[in-house]
This record gives sequence, structure tokens and C-alpha cells, in this order.
Amino acid sequence: PRFDETRALYAWARTYYGEVRGYLETLTDAQVGEPIPAAWIQRFERLLGPTPAAPTLGDTVTQGLLHTLYHRGQANARLRESGRAPPLVGYAAWVWLGRPAPAWPATENPNAPSLNLNKTD
Repeated sequence: PRFDETRALYAWARTYYGEVRGYLETLTDAQVGEPIPAAWIQRFERLLGPTPAAPTLGDTVTQGLLHTLYHRGQANARLRESGRAPPLVGYAAWVWLGRPAPAWPATENPNAPSLNLNKTD
């Protein structure tokens, strides 16, 4: 998709969470354990030599989740470098808080902060 303004991108991206949750809830254990084709396998083999084992759908979902953690860490490091306090985004904190639904900022103003990112000093 192409987006001409931030508001359109924000509205489109927000729909992902409901869609992916609905999809994941339909999967059986057998489907989660099935190998899936991965376009990067041949590239990996050319670069590193050994033929990699085929990842399962469960492996791929897990990788996606873990990769988002990497980027959250990057974002939090940049916030700290700029003197801002990163938001509390840990899974354990979400559980302790009673698993609240996301508090999305209004679609009319996608640039409005939904978390406290005030200076720490």
C-alpha cells in the first residue's frame, strides 16, 4: 500500500492487530507445527553454507514476536539517549495491570502521544 499522509498509514496499521489475532485463533496445533516455505532459505544457504532446517509457522510467529522486542529495545535506547523516559512495554507489566486493551490515540491525530514520554530530568 501507499499512503499520502500519516493518518492513513496509522489507520491501516491499526487494523493489523485485530486481523492477526483472529487468524492466530483459527490455527490448530498441527498447522502451527507445519514447515512453511521461506524465501530467505536459499540466500542463507549461499551465505553460510549449511542447508537450514525449514522453519514452522510457530517458529515464524515466534521470530516475529522476538524481532519486535529487538526494535522496542532500540526505540527505548534512543528515547533514553534523548533524555526521555521510555514507556513501560513489558509483557509482565501488561499481565500485572490486568491485561488492559490498548489505549490508541485518536485516529484524527495520529501524532498525539499516547504514552508519557516526558523528559526525565
